[in-house]
Amino acid sequence: MKMWRVLSVFLCVLWSHLCDRGVQGDGCRTQHSGCCVLCNPGYFLNKKCGQCRPCPSNGYMDHPNAEPTCKKCQKCEGIFEYRSNCGATKNALCKCIAGKKCADEKCSQCEDNSCPAGTQLKGADCVNCPYGTFNPGWEGICRPWKNCSAINAVIYVNGTITSDVVCLPKPTKIPSTSSAAVTATTPQDVPSYNQSIIIVVISVVSSIIVFIVFFWCLSIRLERIKNTFMKIKQTEQEDACSCHYPEEEHGGEEETLSSEP
Repeated sequence: MKMWRVLSVFLCVLWSHLCDRGVQGDGCRTQHSGCCVLCNPGYFLNKKCGQCRPCPSNGYMDHPNAEPTCKKCQKCEGIFEYRSNCGATKNALCKCIAGKKCADEKCSQCEDNSCPAGTQLKGADCVNCPYGTFNPGWEGICRPWKNCSAINAVIYVNGTITSDVVCLPKPTKIPSTSSAAVTATTPQDVPSYNQSIIIVVISVVSSIIVFIVFFWCLSIRLERIKNTFMKIKQTEQEDACSCHYPEEEHGGEEETLSSEP
């Protein structure tokens, strides 16, 4: 009798374990009343009371869940490339292509990874331009200096890591047969700063001449006004000094009256 009870208990435990195993499967984390209610990461619950199914190749699940579908994997394309591929329990990680850098911590956007003048991008860092090259700051890469000898010229200004070499044409030799002949200098041969000085001098001289003429005309005008004013004042003084004698005129009238018969 005891043996039968022990055997019955053993069979019940074995059956319960087999049933739970059939319900839970490899992905089930928690079951209740014979139903799987929570799946492990990398799985999803295909039914309310069913089995946990593994995520497809384009999906993932990074935490225990009871979701009916897995999360969709992120795609790294265009200006992005894969830093790490998508897996059953983790999403893909993206990074920006060469020449660009992530604009935020999650690398959801990319921006130009431009280096300052005199440097160029090497890997993810900005390094100085090698000797004999330069980068003014807007081209991104270092370019070689200009070769003056290749264009029959001489170096006028040396190159730096931020600027190119400036070449100057070689001076033309004067033929010995015509020592008196002088090569005509074109406006292009005159340095620009000499032209600027000439223009400034001409402008200053012209301004001085204009001011002199203006003040000369103004002085003549003032002198005429002064003379006119003096004439008017002199006329007024002469009119004020002219004297009239009304008594004599009156006396003349009396004499005329008295002479009548």
